[in-house]
Amino acid sequence: MSTGATQSGHSADVLCLVIVVRLFVWHLIRQIELLIDLDYKTA
Repeated sequence: MSTGATQSGHSADVLCLVIVVRLFVWHLIRQIELLIDLDYKTA
């Protein structure tokens, strides 16, 4: 019973981590795209 509880809690932590990583990567890509766009316009 206790192992099942820790297992579900662990999977929830992993899911949260995946969401945070995806948001971070998406934000990073957006920043890079904006920088490239600015460089392209100024060049």
